[in-house]
Amino acid sequence: MNFITPEILCSNLKIKEYADTTLILDVRDVIDFPGGHIIGAINIPYSEINIIKFINLIKTTYSNIKRIILHCMYSSIRGRGTYNRLYTYFKINMINIELFLIKDGFFNFINYIIKKDTDTIQKFIENYDKDIWILHNKKYYHKTEIITTNQ
Repeated sequence: MNFITPEILCSNLKIKEYADTTLILDVRDVIDFPGGHIIGAINIPYSEINIIKFINLIKTTYSNIKRIILHCMYSSIRGRGTYNRLYTYFKINMINIELFLIKDGFFNFINYIIKKDTDTIQKFIENYDKDIWILHNKKYYHKTEIITTNQ
């Protein structure tokens, strides 16, 4: 499994440099997606991922893709599951697209970005809503997690 850290992903504005050849796939559920996402990311919830349809989407809409960077909130279950399914499909079908999983997911990414400065948030996060991210024990959590955890 190839991991990429937020530091590497953001260094030298790599997200923008790779925009034409990289697809960022966010497999968080629709309840997790509001509040912000990585610039240019597409959201296909894990429960809706169909590998064959996804491959057809790549072939028709994103034909110049050389790498896919994917994540869920923590890249522990949904992100890893998607990574493993894509990796297996690519290997069996000899598709030459690099796969990366964001280490510790969007949670790690957004915490890295928020702790920098406002300009950094605007460079890397689309639709950022500070009211969705709640500071708890020195980390920012999505509002839905705090509500769910405290019940």
